Amino acid sequence: MAYRLTTIFFFDNELFADDASRPLLKFLPSFNTSRLRSEHLGDKIKSSKSSRHSQPSEEFGLWQESIVKTLSAEPQLLTAFLLVKPDAVYRHAGSLLKHIYQENFTVVAMRLELLDAEMVQAMLRDFSKQTDADYLCSGPCILLVLQRKNAVKKLLDVVGPTDPRETRKQGTYCWRTLFGIDCLANGLHCSCDYKQSVEDQKLFFPEGFCCQTNPVLQLEQIKCPAVDEILDLNHQKNRKATSSERAASTPVGALRSPILGLTETTCVFLAPRLLKPVLRSPKAPPYVEIIDLLLQSEFEMVGGRMLWFTQTQAEHFLKLMKTGSFDMVSHLISGPSIVFALQKDVAILAFKELISRRSPFGCYESDIFFAKDLAQAGELLTFFFRKLSPSSLAQVVSLTDKNI
Repeated sequence: MAYRLTTIFFFDNELFADDASRPLLKFLPSFNTSRLRSEHLGDKIKSSKSSRHSQPSEEFGLWQESIVKTLSAEPQLLTAFLLVKPDAVYRHAGSLLKHIYQENFTVVAMRLELLDAEMVQAMLRDFSKQTDADYLCSGPCILLVLQRKNAVKKLLDVVGPTDPRETRKQGTYCWRTLFGIDCLANGLHCSCDYKQSVEDQKLFFPEGFCCQTNPVLQLEQIKCPAVDEILDLNHQKNRKATSSERAASTPVGALRSPILGLTETTCVFLAPRLLKPVLRSPKAPPYVEIIDLLLQSEFEMVGGRMLWFTQTQAEHFLKLMKTGSFDMVSHLISGPSIVFALQKDVAILAFKELISRRSPFGCYESDIFFAKDLAQAGELLTFFFRKLSPSSLAQVVSLTDKNI
C-alpha cells in the first residue's frame, strides 16, 4: 500500500531519504542493497547528499538512495552473531537450536571454543566489564552466525533484555527468559547493531561462513563458502593425540564428572544431508535433534564446528573412515557438515548404541560417521582439530611446534 500511494503522487527523483527519522537504520548495512550492481561488488560505496532536484552521479561513485526501488526491492539475507555462554552450552544448546530454526534463522557458522581474555575484550569493547570477561572465559562457549532477512534486529528481539529476571516478572517471552538466570549468566550474548555484528563475525570467523555467497557478504568481504584451514591432510606428521592423566577443569554446566580409566574421547561427523531443512516441515534439520540427544545422553562436547569439505579433504576423510569407496565425495562436498569431539565413559560403544536402528535416529545412520575404535578416533581427532577443550582427557598436540 505504501509503495502504491508513493508512486501515484511522487516521481522517484522527488523523494529523498532522511536518516534521522529511521531509527532502525543501524540494524542494516550502511550501503544501499537495492542499488547493488555486479561490477561494483567489492568496491567501497560512497554516499552524498544531493539537492531536491539533483540526480545521483555514478560517474564519481556517488549514490543517491532510490526510495521507490528500496520499497519494491526484496529484503536481503543478512547475518547476525550469537554467543552461547558457558552455563547454557551443556544445559540448553539443543533447545536453543530448535528455537533458532523456529524463528526462520539458518546456522551458517558454528564452533565450540574456550575464549581467551583478548578475544573477549575485543568483543565486549568495554574494559570495565571484567566480571563478564572472566565469566566468558570460564568454560567453552558456542559461537554462531545466523542468517535470515533482517537478522540483526530480529535476533535482538528474540534474545531479549539483558536481565531475564525482569522479563519473567513481566511475563515477556524471549530466549534469555528461557535459558538465563541473571544479568551475568543470562545464557546469550549478541551484537547490538549491524556494524558490531559484522565486526564480531570477522573476529571469530575470519575464514568465512559455510553458506553460498550473496552481494552483502561480498561487499563485507566475507568468504563463502569458507575453506576450513584447521583440517590437516598431513596430520600423521604434524599432530598427535595424547591422553592426559587428569582434565584441567570441569566445564561450567557439565552434567557429571567422567570416571578416569573408563572415559573415552571419540569423533563424530554429521554429513550435509543432516543439515538440510526438512521439506514442508517447520522442524529443525535432523542434526539439531541429534545434538539434543547427545547432551541428554550425558555426552560432553569437547570440540566441534561446522565446516565445508573440499574434494581433497572429503577424499582423505573417507580414506580415514576406510569406506573403500569414494562414491560419497559428491555428497560430502555438496554443503556444510558438522564434526564433534565427544567425551563420555566408554564413549565409542555408547555412541554406537545411541544411533543404532533401535533409536529414533537409526534412519540417519548412513549420514553419521563415527570412530569404531580408539585408534581411529585418534586419527579423526588429529585430522579435524588443532586442540580440544581443557576438560578433555584426550588432547591434540602439535608435533611442529618448536616450543614443545
